[in-house]
Amino acid sequence: MAMDVIAPQLLWIQGRCYRVNPSVESAANNDKTGSEFVGSGFESLTIDDDDFDNEECYEIEQASNNQFRTAFHVPSVLYGVLVGAKGSTKKRIQFETKSTIKIPKQGVDGLVEIVGATKQSVISARRRLELIIIAARHKQDKTHFLCVPVVGQNIREKFVQFKNQILLSQTIIGIDESMFQNINKLHITFGTLSLMDNEDRILATELFQESREIIEKIRLNSGELTMQIKGVEIMNDDPSAINVLYGKVESPQLQAIADEVVDRFVARGLMQRQYDRVKLHVTLINTRFGNGAEAENDKTFDGRAVLAKYADFEFGTQNISEIHLSMRYTTSTDGFYEASSRLKL
Repeated sequence: MAMDVIAPQLLWIQGRCYRVNPSVESAANNDKTGSEFVGSGFESLTIDDDDFDNEECYEIEQASNNQFRTAFHVPSVLYGVLVGAKGSTKKRIQFETKSTIKIPKQGVDGLVEIVGATKQSVISARRRLELIIIAARHKQDKTHFLCVPVVGQNIREKFVQFKNQILLSQTIIGIDESMFQNINKLHITFGTLSLMDNEDRILATELFQESREIIEKIRLNSGELTMQIKGVEIMNDDPSAINVLYGKVESPQLQAIADEVVDRFVARGLMQRQYDRVKLHVTLINTRFGNGAEAENDKTFDGRAVLAKYADFEFGTQNISEIHLSMRYTTSTDGFYEASSRLKL
């Protein structure tokens, strides 16, 4: 997650969007993960308190010595980024907010604790820590994703037709069979998450199951949930050098559901918003599939002929019967991804 000094990164906490202004040092070195975050520049993030409201949804208690205290869970892999190189991040935040921060040692489960003489000092320290946590979390490898399985037989048949036409084409080059999505794993993506410990997984499952009320409300207002896949698109700017080709998803009901569900996860810091609205899509071709486990690579293909020929290709329609919180790089007995949780509609 590179941070541009000219275009500062935006992060979401408790449903609010905040601007993060990295120092010059932070922009120079930010490619590490886990405990190696120390020295990666996150300790240099600068935050303007004017960007925040006074009231926050934090549980803050007043102790008998008139000190204010808050405590919260942080995945242990992120302790290092809160401490910073030689304790620099922790010391700086304590100094700037006039608070005391206690962070468990690496490998020890516990709560991060903040104590201060005023409620505002505790709130300010926690804001800063949460911004660092969220920025660090979204540099982690994604472990889970929210999705709708694509199981419609008509769509699958059209996908096979689409695939065979491209592979047999004399004018479309640079695409081989290994780049196509596994037909059993076709899905509509809402977004991806980094769930780093059991507490993360429990919270994500709870948020996911609580989304049922949103879905039911939308269903009552719009009736049966259906979607159509028609046409193809890319998300980069150069159609002559494509990594991923998507099928376009059309469904106002599903769009409303996806936006509401993702909002919940963003508000709790488990997801980062990429667009104003969720970009519903079905991955059809991905050059990374060819290397197994979606490995990183720079391979691209010229997709101009594909985009022109299949701009209005009708893959078909499907009733939406389930939404999954799925685990990446897994396969269940039915050939789809293993689900951490399901919502049957």
